[in-house]
This record gives sequence, C-alpha cells and structure tokens, in this order.
Amino acid sequence: MALGVAGAVLVLAIAGPLSASVQLPLSAVGVAAMVVGARRRGRRGAGWWGLAAGYALWLAGDAVHVAALAAGFDGAGSPAAPLYLAAYLPMAAGLLMLTRDAGAQHWRARALEGGIAAVGLALLACVVVVGPALASTRRVAADHVLGASYLVGDVVLLSQAVVLLAASRWRAAGPRLGAAGVAVVLSCDATWVLWGDHNPYQSVLAVGVLVSNLLWAAAALHPDAERRDVDAEPATMGLLPAAGLTAALVLPSALLGVLVLLDLHGSGGADPRRDGGWEDGWLVWAVVAAGTAMAVLVVARTALAVRAAGASVTALEGLARTLERQAAHDPLTGLANRATSRARLASALRSGRREGRGVALLFVDLDGFKAVNDTHGHRAGDEVLRAVAGRTTSCVRSSDVVGRLGGDEFVVVLTSARDQDDVMALARRLVADLSAPMTADGHEVAVGASVGAAWSPDGQAEADVLLHEADTAVYRAKAGGRGCAVLFDEALRAEVAARAALEADLRAALAADQLDLHYQPVLDLRAGRADGLEALLRWNHPQRGPLQPEEFVPLAERSELVCDLGRWVLRTAAAQQAAWARARGDHGPIVGVNIAPRHLASSAVVDDVAQALQAAGVRPGRFVVEVTETDVVGSGPSVEHLQAIRALGVLVAIDDFGTGYTSIGQLRRLPCDLLKIDRSLVTSREPGALELLALAVRAGHAVGALVAVEGVETREHEAVVRAAGADLGQGWLWSRALPAAELDDLVVSGGRPALLPSVLRAPAAG
Repeated sequence: MALGVAGAVLVLAIAGPLSASVQLPLSAVGVAAMVVGARRRGRRGAGWWGLAAGYALWLAGDAVHVAALAAGFDGAGSPAAPLYLAAYLPMAAGLLMLTRDAGAQHWRARALEGGIAAVGLALLACVVVVGPALASTRRVAADHVLGASYLVGDVVLLSQAVVLLAASRWRAAGPRLGAAGVAVVLSCDATWVLWGDHNPYQSVLAVGVLVSNLLWAAAALHPDAERRDVDAEPATMGLLPAAGLTAALVLPSALLGVLVLLDLHGSGGADPRRDGGWEDGWLVWAVVAAGTAMAVLVVARTALAVRAAGASVTALEGLARTLERQAAHDPLTGLANRATSRARLASALRSGRREGRGVALLFVDLDGFKAVNDTHGHRAGDEVLRAVAGRTTSCVRSSDVVGRLGGDEFVVVLTSARDQDDVMALARRLVADLSAPMTADGHEVAVGASVGAAWSPDGQAEADVLLHEADTAVYRAKAGGRGCAVLFDEALRAEVAARAALEADLRAALAADQLDLHYQPVLDLRAGRADGLEALLRWNHPQRGPLQPEEFVPLAERSELVCDLGRWVLRTAAAQQAAWARARGDHGPIVGVNIAPRHLASSAVVDDVAQALQAAGVRPGRFVVEVTETDVVGSGPSVEHLQAIRALGVLVAIDDFGTGYTSIGQLRRLPCDLLKIDRSLVTSREPGALELLALAVRAGHAVGALVAVEGVETREHEAVVRAAGADLGQGWLWSRALPAAELDDLVVSGGRPALLPSVLRAPAAG
C-alpha cells in the first residue's frame, strides 16, 4: 500500500510523457499482488483470480492506449476500449465468487441490496454524468456510448461490492479496500464521461485508476480476506441499513425535483455546457422508471426483513420453550426433574385441599443398578434408566406425574388415589414391572425396585414432608430385603419420631462431650506384642444406658452429623495417642480410627485428619484411618481423599475385606497399607472358607500391605489365621475394646504378651 501511495505521488509530480513509464509498472505490481493473494487461498482464491484477470486486461488496455498515443492515434474512441470493456466480465465474476466465499447465508437479502445500490448508482450517473455529457457538444456519439458502457460496468461492480460488504458485515478490511477501489474507478470514469479529453484533472484521473488497482492489491494481501465470515449478518435490518433503504427510496423523488427545478424543457439553463436543453425529456422518464424499480426493490427487501424478523421471533419463542423444557425435565429420560416433581407435588396437594381428595407419593429406588453400570458400562445403565422411565409411565394414569430425582431414584405423584389400598396396589405393580428382565446395550439385565409410599388423604400435608415420608419408607423397604413396597404409616411415623429424638440426643451428647472411645488391641502374630489399637466409639445414654455404635452411627450417617462425629473421634483418638506417647517416652502405639463413608466423601476430611494430628502433635506414621472396602470402590472422590490422607504420612487400612465386591485388580488401585479381613472368613464353616481366607491374605501381601484378621475368638481361630499367613490378629481371644485407662499398662509396656490375658474382661460387644 505504501508503494502505491508513493507511485501516485510520483505520477502527480511528473504528470507528463514519463507518467506511463511509472504507471504501468506499478499497475503490474498490483496485478502480481492479486495473483499472490489468489495462490495463497488455494481453492478459495477463484474470486481473486477473476479480479487479477480483469486488472490484467486493464493493464493491457493501458499499454495499447499508450502505444496508440505514441503512434499518433487521434480518432474517436481508442483501440484499447475492447480490452477495458472486456475486463468487467472477469471482475464481476470475481466479485460474485468473493461474496460466496464470504459466507453470505442470506443471498436473497444481499441480492436485493445489490440491486438497490445498482439502481441508485445508475440513476445518479444518468442525472449527474450522462445527461450533462449528452447535452455537451464536445463529444462525439461514439465517445458517449463508450463512456456510458464504462459507467454501466462500474455500477455493476460497485453494486456487487456493496453485496460483498454486506456479506462480511462491513467489518473486514479486505472488502472495504476493494469497495473503495471500485468507487475510485466509478469516480474516474464519471469525470471522464463528463469532461472527456478536456478534463483539467487528467493527471488526477490517472492516479485514481492506479490507486484502484493498488487498493485491490492491498485487499488481496490483507489477512482479513482469508477468513470466512460464517457468522453473516441475518436478513433482518438494523438502524443503519433501514436508514440506507429509506434514503434510496427518496433518491428518485429528490432527483426528479432537481430536474423540475432546473426546468429541463426550457431553452436556457444554468449549465454553460448546454446547447438548448434536453428537449426530449428522456431523463425525466428515466428517473420515473428508476424510482419505480427502486420502490419495488425496497419494498421487497423490507418485506424480507419483516419476514426474517418474524422468523427470528418464532425461533426465539421456540428456543425459550426448549430451554424451559430442559430446565424442567430430566435430559436423559424426559421425565420431570427434581424441582418440577416437587412443584407438581405441591400443586397436587393444593388441589387436593380444595377438592377434598387424597394425594399420594411413590418413591422408587432401583435395586442392583450399580451392578449394571459396573458390569456393562454407563451406556447400558442409561438404557436401563430410560426403560424404567417408560415402564413407570405406562403403569400410572395420564393425570399422574412421573419424575426422576437423580441417579436411580424416581417419584410418582398420584393425583387421584382413592385410598391406601389403591396406592399400595400400584406400588406393588411397579415393583413387579420393574423387576422383569430388560435389554440394555445388547445385554439382558435384571434390576429390582424398592418403593416407599406416602399418603395424604385430604392434601393437608406439605410437599417436603410427603417427600421425606416416602424417602423414609423406601429406606425401610431396602433395609427389609429390597424388592418390596412399604407404606409410611403410624408405626413408621413413631419410629421416625424416636429416631429424630435419638438424633437430637446424639447432637446434645456430642456438644456436651458425653461420648467415649474404647480401644481394642491388635496383636502382632509374629512378635506376640500388641502395639496397635483400634478406637471404637461408645455412648452411655443418660436414659437408655450404654449404646453400641450400630445403634446410633447409622442414624448419624444419614446426615452431616456423622462428619461432626468423625471430627470428634479424630481429635479424641489423636489426643489419646499423644498421651500414651508421652507416657512411654517414644512415638507411642499405632492407633486406628474408622471414617464413615459420608465423611470420607467430604472435601473437608483431609483437613480434618491433618488438623487433629497437628493439634495433638502425633506423628502421622503412628495413625491409621480405616475405611470399609464398599466405601471406596467406585467412588472417585473417596479414593482421591484417601490418597491425599496417605500423602500426609497417615496409614490407610481397608476394613471388612471379603464382604464387598473388591477384586484383586481393584485392590491394586486403592491406597492401602493394611488389609483387614472380615471375621466372616474366619468363623465360616462352609467348604472352601479356609482357602478363601488364605487367598485374601495372599492378595494383601501381593499389593504390599500388612494383613490383619478380625474376629479371632478361639484358639482354633488363631491357628487358622496363623496358618493362612496373616500378620496381625484382632479379637476377643486377646481382648475386647476397653476404656483407655484400663489399657495404660499394656500400652506403656509396649504391648507385652504377658499382660494380654490380664486385660481380657467378661464378654461384651466389641
């Protein structure tokens, strides 16, 4: 571009016979730049090849014209005219292809805009240029025809340039440069037609042609032109396009008014170039015809914009409906989601209160769904969920609402249940239908269902209360063996009330520090020493007396209370380990604590462990966190949290091994320092039990873990455990769980074997 400006200045400065020697090489440079741009774009460079061909013909015409002038040619027209006129064809084709490559999705709108621009420009050219030129006696008829032909070609090119700009949303620098180049050519040709060879600005016109060439060269090399504008402006109109159409519509009337004011049929006039006026009045009819065409084009473009705006409104309404449905429905099954299900339940209860009819809620929890995911993959699991949605919907009335709460939990809002028997009949039918085999991802699978039902005979219940009652009932159904339906009745209500009271007592006990930890020794079978202990939670209820963990821990696990309980156990056990370490004068015994599944899944569990150890000053290597195998298998966050705890230096024990679904392959991926085998493999009398015990011990050793066996109660059990190759043993054979004070002698002595019989007490739950 800088080269073009310099060349233009040079032409202006010389403005004589040497001008052609400067203009022609610079024009050749411009054509070469267009060729480079076309080659750079590969298959999308066809438009630029067309423009390069057109400007090459103009360059050839300039050369012929210069040669003719040098040979003394001074006739009408020029031998270069055929080349000049022929150049418009490849240039027009090139602009069409550039518009296509710009990504004009709304070609009708663009074509109409180009037509409006062409009519307006043609009308201006007729009134401002052609009319005065025809009225002049300075030009012969051949020159008039030639000049008009140039103007027609320029108008076509500029209208196509307008379409190109519209297709690229007026923001790409390449199309803007090219359109400016066409405008320069149109201006040059208009002044040539108007003034002819007597043009006092002949050098300026030569510069204009050269600048047009170089503007297109700059457009070809500009990086903006290489990007396809796939986000083309829609057929609707903004403020500026609407203003442009309005101006185009007014243009013919304005020009006609000008012609009337100039008194075209008069013999006189203000224009000194007239020789008696434009007597035939053809220009007035041209303005009228152009105005009619302009009105048709503007109306068509406006109608297209109105239609596009209507389509946009319809599309937005459809999008709003789609988004509303997506927000209210489960994307996998198409059922109502949790929020919508609750809202529909609340609406049904309000209607039930007004009309005095009953409303029921069924809470459906699938049995064995996790096994489908683990065995056949999540795609099969998704097909099972869709099949369950279909079967559930087919079981209920059209007025009822089926929703998915998430995971494998569904609800059914029964809006017109007659009585409890009607509710339970449908619940049992759901259990039967959902338990039938189904095909998922090419596999035949069978899942069951447990259903909890809640019933409000007059709609007086609140939605959240009914949801809680149905959830409680399904929990009872699963605890009672699964594959059954349970109604939330008065007996269950009394049980829930008692459980709520017990939970409140547990919260109060935790706040008042009324809980206690007992510790059960863990024996090193090779050394015969008990230098490790497991902390077990105890609660001496003020009214109910001593309670075992299985009586209140499951209650705590149903809420965040279990996390508070876990933090208390961590702090208390760490403080006791530190006290024993001070009493012994070393790092103290190894103490293990159990972490509940909900606490392990919490993002705060790692900090809870770290803070407990730091506050007590316990070495991480003398502390063990114990989790059951079913708590971590298939739970990504829990495994990550265990890995982070282990990174602190704390030991990790997998508890109750042998009761879940952990495979040896899965065991290798779990953070595990100690594998604790469940007592069921020790006490079992079934054939192969001893072989399974030995296999479990070998599995633990294979992953580099120590192996402890729980539930050792007799010398026979001890012999079996030793024969299997276990490293550690735990059970009543050596000691039950005892308060810390009763274990001081054993711990301070380093777990001397001679003291083990003395700590054994009368049988108690351990």
